[in-house]
Amino acid sequence: RQPSVSFLMGCLVHLQAYDVRRGALERMNTTFGNKRQQEVVAMETLARCLCLDAPEIALEYCEHFGLPLGADGVIMKSAPLVRPEDRLPFRSCSVLEEKRPGMHVSDLILLPYLEQVRYLAALGTSPTSVSSPAPPG
Repeated sequence: RQPSVSFLMGCLVHLQAYDVRRGALERMNTTFGNKRQQEVVAMETLARCLCLDAPEIALEYCEHFGLPLGADGVIMKSAPLVRPEDRLPFRSCSVLEEKRPGMHVSDLILLPYLEQVRYLAALGTSPTSVSSPAPPG
């Protein structure tokens, strides 16, 4: 969420979010779900803890990892999470989307050459007619 973190760096970190969220759910399940008392965590709270955009996505995570659901939220029961073969599908999140306001995807791809491309576009020269710089070495 820091402004100094670029969109591309955010994407790299976001790729690890599944494993981080699974680990967070495991710790929460162990911490809150002792054998004498089971804690119920509201989906809104869980979504906020896992940095998800909506409670519905938190619900998907709970179902994916086999956490029991109650009327008021997920029931933490101190049992191991299910380890599914498949991961949840990758989805974008608002934290990443906020990092690229007004940028087109091609701008992100051309980011190292963006100043040169914009300069050439202002001159009316096609950026595709300009060769890429030679690789170092």
